[in-house]
Amino acid sequence: MDKKRILDWRDEIEKIYLNSGSEIAINQSIKSVNVPLDIRKLSIALLFSRVEKFEDSYKALKEVDREKIKEWDRQFELDALAVEVNYKISIKEYQEALFGIEKALVIQPENINFFTKKLFIFHKIQPNKVKNLFLDEIKNRPSNDLLLAAYGNYLLLEGDYKKAEEIARKALTINENNIEANEILGLLFFEGKEYDQATFYLRKVIALNPNMILTQEILCEVVVFSEGLDAGERQCHYALGFLPENSKIHSLLACVILEKGDDAHHALMHAKKGVLYNPDAYSLFAQAYSYTELNQLFLADEALKKCLKFSDAPKSAYRLRSILDEKLGINEFKNKG
Repeated sequence: MDKKRILDWRDEIEKIYLNSGSEIAINQSIKSVNVPLDIRKLSIALLFSRVEKFEDSYKALKEVDREKIKEWDRQFELDALAVEVNYKISIKEYQEALFGIEKALVIQPENINFFTKKLFIFHKIQPNKVKNLFLDEIKNRPSNDLLLAAYGNYLLLEGDYKKAEEIARKALTINENNIEANEILGLLFFEGKEYDQATFYLRKVIALNPNMILTQEILCEVVVFSEGLDAGERQCHYALGFLPENSKIHSLLACVILEKGDDAHHALMHAKKGVLYNPDAYSLFAQAYSYTELNQLFLADEALKKCLKFSDAPKSAYRLRSILDEKLGINEFKNKG
């Protein structure tokens, strides 16, 4: 298989990822037996990394002959470094991550993604340097929308919302399809409870890349708040088509189904998936709520106790505690009678 066909295949996998999600793209990578095995394994590693399954991505990368992939195209070497750097950042091995970033910037000095990862690490270990590094780079590349959006994201993290909005809008005047800049504005409007504006920008992000985890989660919440339970349910199902193992969206969907007064068994199915993928306060609350609606009170009590051990347990969990205590008390009284 020649280099051009391999690069065309890589582009095709990218289209599948954007249109159908990582799971289908990974399956297609596995099935493409006419593509060299190391290229397929690298594709799988990269797809896992992009949906933040960093351990799976690094495990797949370790099966790749990285010397061999260099023979095909330097972009594959950059892909391998991206997977490695993302994994090292996820486990807070920042010096190792910086080493990988520097190797990538030798190959492609103008690569904004690696440059912003470098600044992210500096933000963790030498925060006083970051702003000046951004400003110096922007002086050299004032019309680079990716760089501006990255700076806007830094300002957002720093809590400078006004300046973050200004920089994000500036990036969008250069490229209206800049994903990060649209996401910044969506998040800012969400924080300000301007849900119509938040929905506009977040939907634009999802149209450009439906695999954006945080954006999909927030958009589902926004649609529930601004457009109602039916629209929220549809949005959750749409998001799960791309992120089938997302705990927060499964849990939100369970709560939406229950609030609508629909089938509690269906809600419980999603709540259980939420707990399976991440047993946090919200997923455990959704499970407790589902069990309560099914009158399986002891199971509800068990899930709710686990939920309330978390410091970030939702306020609804405390209200459910009162309801459940009353129901358990009534049942106990009936049993004694």
